[in-house]
Amino acid sequence: MHEAENYRGAYGQDQYQLAMNTDLPLGAERPMFFVPGAGQMELVSKAQKWTQWGPFLIVDEYVGWYREALQLRETVVIGDWSPICKFNISGPDVHEFMRFLQTRKDFADIEIGQSMYTVMAREDGKVIQDPLITRVSEDTYMITTDQIDSWLQHVIEVGNFDVQVTDIRTQYCLMSIQGPNSTALMNDAAGNLMEGLRFSRLQATEIAGIPCEILRQGFTGEVGYEIYVEADRTNDLIAHLVEAGAKHGLGFLGNYTSRLTRAEAGLVMLHFDYQCAFEGDPGILRRNQLDPEMSYCSPFELNLDYLVGLDREDDFMGKAALQAEIDAGGPARRMKGLVWNSDDVIELYAAQFRDEPSPPPIQFPHPLFPEAFPIVHDGQQVGWATSVCYSPIVRRVFSFGRIDVGLTEPGTEVTISWGGGEFPAMEIRAEVMDPPFVSRKRAKNLAAGS
Repeated sequence: MHEAENYRGAYGQDQYQLAMNTDLPLGAERPMFFVPGAGQMELVSKAQKWTQWGPFLIVDEYVGWYREALQLRETVVIGDWSPICKFNISGPDVHEFMRFLQTRKDFADIEIGQSMYTVMAREDGKVIQDPLITRVSEDTYMITTDQIDSWLQHVIEVGNFDVQVTDIRTQYCLMSIQGPNSTALMNDAAGNLMEGLRFSRLQATEIAGIPCEILRQGFTGEVGYEIYVEADRTNDLIAHLVEAGAKHGLGFLGNYTSRLTRAEAGLVMLHFDYQCAFEGDPGILRRNQLDPEMSYCSPFELNLDYLVGLDREDDFMGKAALQAEIDAGGPARRMKGLVWNSDDVIELYAAQFRDEPSPPPIQFPHPLFPEAFPIVHDGQQVGWATSVCYSPIVRRVFSFGRIDVGLTEPGTEVTISWGGGEFPAMEIRAEVMDPPFVSRKRAKNLAAGS
């Protein structure tokens, strides 16, 4: 292993802010950094395939997406999600600000050490992002999400709130342990029982003498744990987890594969299934690669109704617009699952081996960048398909589809318009279903053994 004392610690905020300035050309003027755990991850990655996440470089694939996807569902994997943005929010108006910022009604009852998945909407009800918010102390909350500091500042100004936003992205790493054997691994690694840690609850502990916070959460649908650790202790933590995980069949989950596994679990993803509706940040706009006309969504369009507390007595950003949407009959389209017809997919691949031109093949396990494909019914476009994936667990090609509400009944057949433009076009049949595509186990009551 690489010794931790050879690691220089968290990157300075000056370097980080320079790296976040997307107006500068990438290179010497705008540097990139390997994640703090790269020293250990380099040793376990056979593929040595790295990718960019913000200003950081992380492992995209360790041993190939196919094996990684199977290991997640069969044993246990570790993934490095350190580049995710982390903001601490505090100050005299912090509780009022946090309630105004997001849409949930029950957020008023959030306990210290509890996390909540929620929605942030702009004034017209379109979704900014769907973050995880954790109450880390009496008067401090942590938001884990995409880069939204400019949006947070906008909300502060709208409500004239007295709060402080602290970017802690470079100070703490986030290691994710996911899969059926994750609890057994964590019990061995931490030396105490994790069965009592409820879903979306935070616990302070030590692993091999390294202080860390463990949140029972994850983006795969499996039982899992997210470990927050100071950046300069990350390599030692990973080394200990690798050692403890050997007898549990520990594998590794790269960034590329994680986009497949979250789709399997029926979890929509910013930039891939919808776009951030805040247009005041050039960095956000650069990451928005889909057509805004089809990718700015309300929570109702994303089937996140359960996160919207329109019966709250207090106000929140976008409340009036969301109420107006419901009063007008609700959204015109809803996000559903689509299972693509295997005979049509096989025919698409067979066409690749004929002499005449063909539509391009579907990228397995999913496209390299966000793409949306027209959904057609009776010759009319009725929506868009996003997150097109192939899964060795599902054994099918599947996707999300934001479809006209009259076609959302499970079992309804639609077609996907594939190819076109510079390529020949092909229609691929698909059947509507309710996600997830695999059984979602992450909230399982471990103490009850259920």
